[in-house]
Amino acid sequence: MAKKRKRGKHVSTLAEDEIMTVASLAEYLHCHESTIYRLLSRGALPGFRIGSDWRFSKLAIDSWTKSPRKRYRDNGKAPANGPAPPKSRRKNQ
Repeated sequence: MAKKRKRGKHVSTLAEDEIMTVASLAEYLHCHESTIYRLLSRGALPGFRIGSDWRFSKLAIDSWTKSPRKRYRDNGKAPANGPAPPKSRRKNQ
């Protein structure tokens, strides 16, 4: 039986706030592990380190997925009010 703890007015079970690894988070979000590492390197994903390994709170991830945030479109262009995408390093010939 899961223990219950109070968080303000909300009572949650420990199973709701489970801690996930990179592999389990990738499975949970239906993406590749490299996507998780890319989001971590951009500082876009809530997580914490234990030694050299990353861990993620399921409650924090659920909150993150529901929060509005600016996203880059697939064509490499930034959102209208976001930063410009990096310029190509190729020289025009």
